[in-house]
Amino acid sequence: MKLTTKFYSLLVILMISMMLLGYLASRQASDVLRNVIISRSAWQAQSVIDEIDRMVHARIAQWRAYSESPQIRQALVISNKEFAELPDIQATIDQRDADWRKNDAASQTLAHEIDDSALSRELARQVTLLNDEYGAAEYGEVFLTNRYGANVAQTNRTSDYRQDDEKWWTSAVSNGVYVDSVAYDESAAEYAISLCLRVDDVNGEFLGVLKTVISIHEIVDVIDQRAKQDSVLSVALLDAENKYIHHSAFSARTPLDQMSPLEGKAFTSFGPTQRIYEYQADDGSEILSIVAESRGSGKFAGLGWEAVVDQSEASLMAPLTSLRWHIFLIALGLAMLVLAVSWIVGSRLRDRIARLSHSAKRIGDGEYGLQVDDVYHDELNAVIRQFNAMSWKIVHSHDELLAAQHRAESANDAKSRFLATMSHELRTPMTAILGFTENLLESPDYGSLEERNETLNTILRNGEHLLGLIDDVLDLSKIEAGRTEIQNEYCSPGRIANEVVGILKKRAAARRLNLSVRCKTPIPAEIETDPLRLRQILINLVGNALKFTEKGGVTLELSSTFGDVGRRMLRFRVADTGTGIPSDKLETIFEPFMQGDNTTSRSYGGAGLGLPISRRLAELMGGTLIVESSMGQGSAFTLSIPVGDIEGVPFVESIEECMTSLTQPSHEMPPHIDANVLVVEDSRDAQLLVRTILERAGATVKLATNGVEALEAVDNAAQAAEPFDVIIMDMQMPIMDGFTATQKLRKLGCTLPIIALTAQAMEEDRQRCLDVGCSDYQTKPIHRKTLLKKLHMALRSHQQEETVSTGSTSNGSNNGTTQSRSFPRSSSAEPDGDSSSGVRSSRPR
Repeated sequence: MKLTTKFYSLLVILMISMMLLGYLASRQASDVLRNVIISRSAWQAQSVIDEIDRMVHARIAQWRAYSESPQIRQALVISNKEFAELPDIQATIDQRDADWRKNDAASQTLAHEIDDSALSRELARQVTLLNDEYGAAEYGEVFLTNRYGANVAQTNRTSDYRQDDEKWWTSAVSNGVYVDSVAYDESAAEYAISLCLRVDDVNGEFLGVLKTVISIHEIVDVIDQRAKQDSVLSVALLDAENKYIHHSAFSARTPLDQMSPLEGKAFTSFGPTQRIYEYQADDGSEILSIVAESRGSGKFAGLGWEAVVDQSEASLMAPLTSLRWHIFLIALGLAMLVLAVSWIVGSRLRDRIARLSHSAKRIGDGEYGLQVDDVYHDELNAVIRQFNAMSWKIVHSHDELLAAQHRAESANDAKSRFLATMSHELRTPMTAILGFTENLLESPDYGSLEERNETLNTILRNGEHLLGLIDDVLDLSKIEAGRTEIQNEYCSPGRIANEVVGILKKRAAARRLNLSVRCKTPIPAEIETDPLRLRQILINLVGNALKFTEKGGVTLELSSTFGDVGRRMLRFRVADTGTGIPSDKLETIFEPFMQGDNTTSRSYGGAGLGLPISRRLAELMGGTLIVESSMGQGSAFTLSIPVGDIEGVPFVESIEECMTSLTQPSHEMPPHIDANVLVVEDSRDAQLLVRTILERAGATVKLATNGVEALEAVDNAAQAAEPFDVIIMDMQMPIMDGFTATQKLRKLGCTLPIIALTAQAMEEDRQRCLDVGCSDYQTKPIHRKTLLKKLHMALRSHQQEETVSTGSTSNGSNNGTTQSRSFPRSSSAEPDGDSSSGVRSSRPR
């Protein structure tokens, strides 16, 4: 017989009859009493929330009637008319709002004009009358805005002049009425809710918004008075976020900054708007809670608040206490008999269970991995073995949970920094782009030629900044995904350094800073590295140095040294005379979206991606990037990269030799394109842009909006003896995309150059375009010089291929004419026209 059977057999035989009878009687009484109390508590909770809904609805109706008074409507009509006659409404509002925030003489004059208006005095009088009527400071500030969001009248000075960017204003305009959450209001000097009403004229046309602040003390009184009616009840009010607004068990009349304990707990529905919760409180007591949801009143949909009525299970079951005690005493007497018989067996069992329980408690207190010793071989021993195994699993699970929590917190922090930084970095240039573009569109004769050029340069500069930001994010994502490849080749470090200085020279001159490059000796004339990535790192470092330097200059210094393992390294040191970096921030600046301090991004801008990308690229190139800095004296970033295999490469022995070997970057003029071009693009804006670029360069342009139209256009042009010389193909289009169209053209034997046009800028996207048959790849946004250069190269390469093909055919045994593609051309190739004047097509003109 099992141990548990031995222990409980006698107990069950002696107690089963009495316990069964007592259980049935107690349960029946408990169920009846519980149902009665639940129904009563549900009525209490619903009546509380209904009374609050009626109270708020009455306030809404009261102020709705006042907002529809002729005085309010007339004042708004006059104000809206005055604003409508302004030459630039938004500029005037923005200026007044800025002056208002400064709190200077101009804003004080404007505030005085509003405060001294007849309507403001009437609003103040109305608030005073209402507060006197309620015998308390029921209302705080009241103010009125016109349809443009500007203040028209107020009882207290608001923090802003314009309100149309506030959630309550837009919600009131959209929905007609908006009631804000409970918050502390300085004008009412206590916690309150904001009531916002849309004001329309008799025809329903929008005139403005009225906002008033209402104290919650009356709501609190409803809860406290209802709780006083029944001493065993506690009544609470929750907002829409499940936070306490007030609880009758607390003396404070201010909102409690804590969540309801009902959050996340299981419940039972009781009617359409009520729920029942049963749970254990922190003190161990069992609590029964009834929750009633706001149902609104009249046309008022309600606040989304909930009333909660709590009662302890002990107070609910007080009438059954006597019965339970009698049952308990009878059972206790029987249990004493059983204990006498089972003491010998039970004492040992209790000791083992006590040790197991004590160990479980110690594990609960944090002693993970605790093991329980046991020498017996019975069912309890199997439980102890499982307990020991579970203890070890808890250790591993605890470690995994801590690691997961740390990862989650880090990811959440990174996401928050990313959203905040990217929002600022995207909105800042977009403000300039949209603002200046709007100015140009609204004013055809905008400013002088110099002002228009400056405006266009501003738009271009901010657009390039946005593109650079996108490129940085893509670079960082590719690096973190392990998809960045380093392509080493021999290149001149001196030439690259000089190109970087040449690129940034204009920026340095604009800031009146000295920008120079120096070479220590000896350094190799060429090294084996990735020149594209080296140039990217140096532009980031020198650009950052210029950004954070107010006076003095920036120096790029090259030197040769040996690394830790004896490898020869080339060192690029970028030193500035700028603000410097605090010592505790020297490593965090290399983390994505992190800068020296929280004011850096506001003062100098930037997403904080340049340095993290530069360090990770340096590591991929086998090098390092470190920083030294002194506050107020400047910073020095040192990039060290291996020089690779430079056997036989000469070394520059002096600074003069180094500088002599450096060449200035060339500035090629965009080529002239004399060609027939098919542009396949579904976006009308992109069509207009590409067509304008090509036609200004001398090309003839034909447009198609999808792959099907492109196939038809190529075929029609060939039949008309006016074939195309090159195709620019967008890869993402409706009906038939560029990938499919290119494959079909190649299968038909078309050998025309096809330049892919796409907004997808990853390396795998470029390879996909080349795999389907494209000759080259151009990413969006479109740069004029880059597009024309690719077009020039494609035409030149195609002409050379046709020349070779024609020569091979004429020297072969076939006396017939061979076409290079399935679309015949009625022309013969002209000599290569690559000259200063541009590229000519192989078709007759």
